[in-house]
Amino acid sequence: MKQFYSIKEVAELLGVSQPTLRYWEEQFDNIRPHKSQGGTRRYDQKCIDEIRRVQHLLKEQKLSIADARIALKNKRDKIDSRLELLQRLESLRDRLNQLKDSLDENC
Repeated sequence: MKQFYSIKEVAELLGVSQPTLRYWEEQFDNIRPHKSQGGTRRYDQKCIDEIRRVQHLLKEQKLSIADARIALKNKRDKIDSRLELLQRLESLRDRLNQLKDSLDENC
């Protein structure tokens, strides 16, 4: 695992645009990528996790930015638990799809 990721890599990883990441950075104090002397953003895993929380609240929970800020302040543990469960379910779904594909190939 890399220590730092570029904005392009993070955008591709999360399926959002680079301008969206910059906008969220302006709107949420918890998103603070490291910046080089030249101003290039470098995201560590902690920052990427914060972005995932924001993305979950805005895109999946359909909260407004103001409501997402409140949720991050008051319900962080609940959000983290929900995200962890979703990631496990997605991983399980992927594994089940792989097994199904393997069975289909063998029949």
